[in-house]
Amino acid sequence: MKTFGMASQNSREPRSYYRDDKVLDSDVLVDSGANEVVRPYNESWFKEITLGLKGELCKVSLAGGTVVVAAITQYGEIMFPKEASSSMDTKWIVPVCRLTTELGCVITWDRRGMRLNFPSGVEIKTKIVQGLCYVSWEDFKPVREALGKSHRCGRQAYDKVKANRVEVNPMYKNE
Repeated sequence: MKTFGMASQNSREPRSYYRDDKVLDSDVLVDSGANEVVRPYNESWFKEITLGLKGELCKVSLAGGTVVVAAITQYGEIMFPKEASSSMDTKWIVPVCRLTTELGCVITWDRRGMRLNFPSGVEIKTKIVQGLCYVSWEDFKPVREALGKSHRCGRQAYDKVKANRVEVNPMYKNE
């Protein structure tokens, strides 16, 4: 059984900075503290995993130190069991580390939000809700597919990236 470490969705209580924006059920959290893609619970798929037909069971260490038995799908997505999913209100999460390492994505994060820039020239802009960055499901679908392919191929590092890059452009009032 593999063991993964990741941040719990309920480990932080952000203050609301952008009250007009709401998180849609289809929105995907872009998380710099996570290291695995997290997907919502799917009963039939979880049963197939527990029967050994797809993916495998694994242990996941949450930010608070709790260890939970979960499933990792054949696409490399963590799925928590129903009991854990309902108590955590599990939604989609995509980790920044996999975007940069496996897909060669460059992250730009400033006061307007986060932008994901891929080597193909595609740029995905996020929306900020309560200080957290989200992408739409439509924007996430091709990213999910690429991360799934990467997982099935052994999660090789993107060959044009020498190191994980997070571009920081500080803005000072006195400049």
